[in-house]
Amino acid sequence: MFLCAQQWLTVGLNIPLLFYNSWRIWKAFTTWKINVWCAKTNNCKTLLTKDLFFADEILQRCLVQIRELCEAASDSKASSGCGNRAIVLIKAGCTSCTYSLQSFCEAQAQQCKYAFGQLESLHGEIGEVISSYFLKVAEKEGAQRLFSPVSKHSVDKPLYAEVAEWRHIVPRFSRFLKLVDKIFEEMLCRLVKLAVCHLREFLDASYKSEVASDKIVKVPW
Repeated sequence: MFLCAQQWLTVGLNIPLLFYNSWRIWKAFTTWKINVWCAKTNNCKTLLTKDLFFADEILQRCLVQIRELCEAASDSKASSGCGNRAIVLIKAGCTSCTYSLQSFCEAQAQQCKYAFGQLESLHGEIGEVISSYFLKVAEKEGAQRLFSPVSKHSVDKPLYAEVAEWRHIVPRFSRFLKLVDKIFEEMLCRLVKLAVCHLREFLDASYKSEVASDKIVKVPW
């Protein structure tokens, strides 16, 4: 079967048109895909910047001070605190001391009670630091009166409209408190790990000293 010249001309004109239509569809889809990807990426960057970098210069100084207090209680590098601020959960003295089970439990109970008092003192100190810096942030935002402590029957209590106007500060404070909780939990985790390591070392050294002091008698066959 042969095609005439007119049919060859018609087929030759239709092939570029079909290719051009397919190219237009591909270009429109590709442009739409790039636009959607850019919009999602920019949205994610905005959310990350808002959530991760919410702490301004004042809150950053507060974080540094809280970190210093926690590091003084339990150093993340040396695995021990600094001086009187060091918190120890296990009392493991020299291996030459001999403990009965009851005396060992009493010594650990006293040490845990002392460490719990240190943790309560540290918790109160951190709370005072956070309160002072929160007041500084509120003063910077012009809402210091809303966060100042007032009694229930005080006349100077802020109005509901004023409280609602500065309610956007509260989520920042909430995220900051969650971050401080994570720092405190990290310090507690280090304290527990250090206590377990001290207890294991104490028991291991005590066992080795007891084995070395015993006399091994070999029975001849």
